[in-house]
This record gives sequence, C-alpha cells and structure tokens, in this order.
Amino acid sequence: MKRLLIKEKIKNRKIILFIFISFVFIENLASQTVPDAHVYLVGNDAEGAFFIKDGMRTLLPGNNAFANGVVIDSGSIFIVGNIKNNSINYACYWKDGELQSLGIPNTESEAITVSEGRVYILGYNTGKHNDGERWYWTNGMKYDIPLFRVSSQISIGSIIFSNNELYIAGKHGGYVGPYGARFDTEGCYWMNGRIYNIQNASSIEYLYIYNNTLYAFGYDKDFKYYYWVNGRQYIVSNVDDIGVFSFAVYNGNLYLAGYKRINANTFEACYWINNQRFTLRGNNAIIISLTLFQGKVYAAGYDMINDKIVACYWLDGVQYILPGVDNPLKGIVITNK
Repeated sequence: MKRLLIKEKIKNRKIILFIFISFVFIENLASQTVPDAHVYLVGNDAEGAFFIKDGMRTLLPGNNAFANGVVIDSGSIFIVGNIKNNSINYACYWKDGELQSLGIPNTESEAITVSEGRVYILGYNTGKHNDGERWYWTNGMKYDIPLFRVSSQISIGSIIFSNNELYIAGKHGGYVGPYGARFDTEGCYWMNGRIYNIQNASSIEYLYIYNNTLYAFGYDKDFKYYYWVNGRQYIVSNVDDIGVFSFAVYNGNLYLAGYKRINANTFEACYWINNQRFTLRGNNAIIISLTLFQGKVYAAGYDMINDKIVACYWLDGVQYILPGVDNPLKGIVITNK
C-alpha cells in the first residue's frame, strides 16, 4: 500500500488539512475490466469509503467517510455521501477523490447528479429525519424542498437534471389533519421546486427522462410496484416478494434491478427488462446498482457467503467477489476510454 500526503484547500479559508489517501492495486480486478472502457465501483469497508477504477482502489478522505452513490461527468468521478466529525454527520461529496464538504452539521446526502459542471445533491437533516426537513444543494448552495401542505411530511428518492429542469422524486403527506383525519402519503415529484402528484402513487422512488418522456417508478398504498410514463400508470408484473434498488430506461426499454425473495432468508439477484425477469449468479445476492454499456448489463451489490456479506459485481452476467469488502457496493459506472 502506498500513501500519498496531499493538501486540501477549502475555498478561501486559510486551513490546510493533511489527509492520507491510499491507493491499492487489486490485481485480480485488472483482468476483469471491460474492453475499451473504464469500470468504476464505489463502496465502503472497515477503512472507510472508496472507489475502484480499473482495479485501482482509492480510499476517500474524511473521518468515518461513507459513500452512497456515484456519477461520472466530463471524465470526473463524483461520489456522494457523508463524513462524521465528533459524532456529527456532515453531508459531502468527493470530486476525483477530493473532499467537498457541504458544511452543515447533522446532515446526510443520498443522491447526486451532475450536468455541465453543476453539482446537484439530495439530502436531509439527520437530527429531524421525520419532520419534513429535506434539502438539495446546487454547487454547495442549500435549498429547501417545499411542502405541499404545512403539516405534511416528505421523503425523497432520487434527483435528476434534464432539459434545464431539476427533478426530485419522493412522497408527501402521511399526516393527521383537523379533527383527527388521517391522510395517506402521495407519490410525487418536484420540478424546479413545484410539486406534482402522480395518480394512485403512494411513493415515487426513481425518475428517468428519455426522449423528453418522464418515467417514474414507485408503489401504491398496498405496496404494489408500478411505473408511470408521462403520468400513465402500468403495473410491474412478476414482482411478488421483490425489492428494487435501481431503475433506468435505455433505448426505450425499462430496467429494474434488485432481488426476488425465495424464502425468509434467501434472495436471488435479478433484474427486469420490460417486466421480463433475469436472474444473476449468486449464493444469496442482491443488486444495488445497475448500468448498461454497449448493450450489456453490469451490476453491483453483495452476496452472502458463510452467512457473511461480501461485496460483488457482475460483468455481463459473470459474478466477481471483491476481496476484503464486507459491505455492499453502492454503485457501478462504465464509460468509454
């Protein structure tokens, strides 16, 4: 293991932090790269948050760092997550391995998107997780997500930027109104701060824009999964006893990824293309992140071996175990070289 001492400049403040970033070359990953492409994996282990690019593992700086997601933009890698100082969480992100703190205590960041150099991050207040206090940041500037009703609560799922519009998926409601009347949650999305309900949805988990068409994925009050195309509702078939952690649209085809429960303690890693289910190799595995490259499916998540979690990923259907990582991988991205 080689250690490299670097200096981090925090805006214009005269503070210099000495941070050790470790680089480890994982030899057996080198032979598993995709031809003519860069393969990025993001996860967490006992040392903290890390990313792997073509077999080279980089430990991210920051106390108790934890990564939640990853995007690539203009050749730079952006990882969203949080650090912890004196038992207090701070939302943050890393650009090409350099820590970018968002500077607000008791916050965590959940999702990230980047467009033309602008960084959009979705997060919340960890001190008041259920009181509707959710935010997003644009290039470090915090903005509130408006409530539909003063007394309602919200939760958030994903964030995307498309056609100069910022979209946030989530739900609102679930509150007690006048005279004790109860209101169920309503699935919705925010576009540039304005809220739009989606018919029959109790929660919207993911959004995707493809060819100027808005795709939404979520569930109803009975926790049945559906997707919506420009507001029109479609049921997701073959989805009994499943969980979904990734959603995307490629060339007009709808992709879901996660798991199917076989029994109380056994899961199958699987993904769906237009409601057709495909199972990936694994002992007791779950997909957390899915991407496509040159028409092939690539996924990351974890498996259970000897009752212990091991990080793993799948390249074109072949499973690879990540040695020494006992937490799920949080993201996979593949780009052209």
